[in-house]
Amino acid sequence: MARKSEPTLEALAALAVAHSEARRFREAAAGYRRIGKLMPNAPGALYNEAMALWASGEIGLAVALLERAATTTLRARALVRIADIDPKALSAADRADIERGAANELDPATRADLGFAHAGLIERAGDYDAAFAAYAAANRLKRELLGEAVPTAIARRASIVEQAKAVFTPAFLAHHQGGGHPTAQPIFIVGSPRSGSTLVEQILASHPKAQGMGECPALDQITRGRFPYPATAPSGPGHFLALANGYLAAMRALGLKNTPRFVDKTLSNDAGVGIITLMFPRAVIIEVVRDPLEVGLANFRKAFNAGNEESYDLSDIGQAWRKTRELMEHWHAVLPGRVERIEYEALVADPETQMRRLVGEVCGLEWDPACLRFYETRRTILTSSAVQVRQPLFEDGLDRARHYAAHLGPLRQALGPTS
Repeated sequence: MARKSEPTLEALAALAVAHSEARRFREAAAGYRRIGKLMPNAPGALYNEAMALWASGEIGLAVALLERAATTTLRARALVRIADIDPKALSAADRADIERGAANELDPATRADLGFAHAGLIERAGDYDAAFAAYAAANRLKRELLGEAVPTAIARRASIVEQAKAVFTPAFLAHHQGGGHPTAQPIFIVGSPRSGSTLVEQILASHPKAQGMGECPALDQITRGRFPYPATAPSGPGHFLALANGYLAAMRALGLKNTPRFVDKTLSNDAGVGIITLMFPRAVIIEVVRDPLEVGLANFRKAFNAGNEESYDLSDIGQAWRKTRELMEHWHAVLPGRVERIEYEALVADPETQMRRLVGEVCGLEWDPACLRFYETRRTILTSSAVQVRQPLFEDGLDRARHYAAHLGPLRQALGPTS
């Protein structure tokens, strides 16, 4: 009998990538580990295995692998990730290298990432003026690298808001209601980035009858180019039911199981509240809100992997927040009572009361004490808040803006009277 041939490195790499894209991160980690054994001098496999383990919640293993990656040519990338995941694991030499790299790294993208990491280390030491200066320098560099992507994103967001307001009038919504899917399975979470949306999802995902799906492209994929546009009318009475079925199929392809409820925490779905209502009239839609000054500062302190192009300038951040509020106020006006609001500050101040309201009153699930221990839930989390929601609630982030009060004038001005 002929011996089965071993897969090539290219095939192993393609399979690991496919597992990652399908959100099977434990399988992806195993694939990268296999590649690393075949190519022990290839640090990329080590780094990718670490990131797959991080996504699946294996924080300790991920940091251990990143520490190994930090001894290779990927030192800068590894140090940036350790600083984000577990800064206490950094040695004095690591911190010194981060500081040097933030000032001298030749590659500007890496220098920007090191700049955010360095600013975070300064902040942890309590020197907030110096930390802000470091954050500001990293943000300027990041914004320069994005170039025209910034005004393009700002214009696109403004267009989306205007389109939603123009299409989804009370008359339009009333005319098309009643043609959607009867399921109550979906729970949609929207809100500004860094508002606490990942925390709310993690609490719900800790319930045995709910599955957290993270940020998903499904709604955008199903509706893009078909609806909603002023020049495009729904094509027949089955239009919204067909869209709903297509969305559910897309979610199943992303790993949705046959659970009573699931959570789609795609923040850009705030533009889709109207079409969600027509597709799934029984779905829950939750808006997570947080003090706008704290939201703005939290965005300014973070280097995002992709998107959020407006997050690297205080004025841009404030204007983006106002656009989000304009959109959400429209939904509250044309669909009164449709969107439930969860306040981050109230959740942190009185966790059990607010969690019981979220789970029972808002989502219609029986209370389960596992929701209180949300930080113990092991699941895939890919957002920038992955580290925080794997820890118990803490109040440190409730009043961080006071440390930077002297520097937040442009943000306050852009936010307007709401701040």
